[in-house]
Amino acid sequence: MASATIKVYTTDHCPQCQQAKTFLKQNSHAFEEINVSADVAKQQEMIILTGGYRQVPVIVVEANGRQEVIKGFDRPKLEQALQA
Repeated sequence: MASATIKVYTTDHCPQCQQAKTFLKQNSHAFEEINVSADVAKQQEMIILTGGYRQVPVIVVEANGRQEVIKGFDRPKLEQALQA
């Protein structure tokens, strides 16, 4: 599998965000963290990507020409997206 590009939209005090970041680090997946706490433009970017979802984390996995948007820390769905 080609290397995936991963973005994790987070806020400052989000337990599920921390879980997602820990999972990715423990499994040696590099990712870009985007903190939407004080960045209105990034908040809007996240909302557009999710079709209106406003909770974090939102994890975007891009690999092999496909983009998977995962709302919340859904470990099975994230594992599947990383293996695709």
